[in-house]
Amino acid sequence: MKISQVRKELIKEHLLKRRESKDTAYLQGATRIDLTYEEDVRHKIKAKDFTFYVDESEAAGGTNRGPNPLSFFITGALSCLMNQYVRLATVDDIDIEELSGSVRGHFDRRIKGGFTRMIYDIKIKSTENKERILDLAKNAEDYCYVHNTLTKAVMMETNLYLNEELISMNLL
Repeated sequence: MKISQVRKELIKEHLLKRRESKDTAYLQGATRIDLTYEEDVRHKIKAKDFTFYVDESEAAGGTNRGPNPLSFFITGALSCLMNQYVRLATVDDIDIEELSGSVRGHFDRRIKGGFTRMIYDIKIKSTENKERILDLAKNAEDYCYVHNTLTKAVMMETNLYLNEELISMNLL
């Protein structure tokens, strides 16, 4: 993986602190975004030093100048999980040549509906053995805040591929 030595050390320090800490204050966290209505169903979002937009398709009354809220929601879920793969592989010296993923969110459009199922497809290219990659995948899900939150509300599935071969379905 393309991680500088400085970043590797920061990742190791952060992850080891999280693994080993008994400090309940440290183990609690928060994050914030600010959203400002702009026009139609388009909103400007500020997250730390970043500005981006959420919109809807024209068919849904938007201007199609940004991803819709559901896209951001499932992007957050996948990117949180993928960051855990990177962090854990870095700390545990797991060789990963390539890492990619996709997520499909199935939802019920009825009033009071919600997501009913989310399916991750995680693809890894590595010389590591199957057991080590399965352990990495299990740990990544355990470390992912978003995944842990969603498993309490919706069916979550992970299809794990190692070198293009499906090695596990439904890791939970």
